[in-house]
Amino acid sequence: MGWEERKGLLKSKIVHFTKDLLKFETVEIRLLDHTNKKRLAPLLVYGMEQAAVERELFAEPTGNGVGGCVAATGKSYLCLGTAHDPLYLVGNSNARSSLTVPLKRHDGILGTFNVESSLENAFNEKDQEFLELFSREVAVALNTLELLVVQQNAAANENTTRILVSVARPA
Repeated sequence: MGWEERKGLLKSKIVHFTKDLLKFETVEIRLLDHTNKKRLAPLLVYGMEQAAVERELFAEPTGNGVGGCVAATGKSYLCLGTAHDPLYLVGNSNARSSLTVPLKRHDGILGTFNVESSLENAFNEKDQEFLELFSREVAVALNTLELLVVQQNAAANENTTRILVSVARPA
């Protein structure tokens, strides 16, 4: 499988586990952009409104919603009531509670994993603990995908170099 196919498979598995098994209604994963380390780019979105998907968010503790705060601090955020939470930015107009955890690999932040519910107080500390564990597995899978891409690129470069050396030799 190529990068896009592997990424698609990973995304479908995440949606399956979060939506079908865990019954989360809204899921959003954003990753820190490699070109701009503070920008949070959407990787996976399910149940979010288009305006929320298109919203530019950055890993900053203020002005960038819960996701920006979580990415900046590396600390999970449990929002039991979205209507009165100063950090919450609408992702789904029906959402009444949300839970956002950092995607971490070793000591680094890769991005954020956000789930939302139409019920107030829908999440608790056990949900937070579970999502933190699940997000570690997602981070490992994303890291593995990146390593596979690096490996494929290195192999392609090596093959190209061999061909060029072979062609450049005098007959």
